[in-house]
Amino acid sequence: MATVRKPASGKWNTQIRRKRHPTISKFFIAQKDAYIWIRNIESDMDKGIFINPSGAENTTLAEALIRYRNEVTPSKKGISRELEQITMWIKHPLSKRSLSSLKSTDFAKYRDVRLKEVAPGTAKLELALISHLFTIAKKEWGIPIDNPPSNIEGVLDPV
Repeated sequence: MATVRKPASGKWNTQIRRKRHPTISKFFIAQKDAYIWIRNIESDMDKGIFINPSGAENTTLAEALIRYRNEVTPSKKGISRELEQITMWIKHPLSKRSLSSLKSTDFAKYRDVRLKEVAPGTAKLELALISHLFTIAKKEWGIPIDNPPSNIEGVLDPV
């Protein structure tokens, strides 16, 4: 069952509650967009192909990096170098954004700026770390997310 209401904030609040599915909600500026979203989500639920995106929406890059640092990095050979990279990434403004909001263009801009400061191999390694994080998030942590850095030219090529 879906509900649409307009609270004092002026944005349309939608909420979908269905058996065997988590309750999901989203805000929209236009009422029309809210109803389109509801139709799409309920259609996916009916078809059995709905994947709840809330894990990617509620997890920032910094939170994912911390989890990655605690769970994945200790088993790696170059732990000290990777810890330095993770610390650098956590301080970067992109780390404050949710995983679902990050796009290939964000990482391409990062690469372009970074190439003015470091060697190409260093920039590739930094982006390869983030690419691996997205892979782990999807495959092992169950977060339904694409891998934006993998779409950037030359990121996953051998260094």
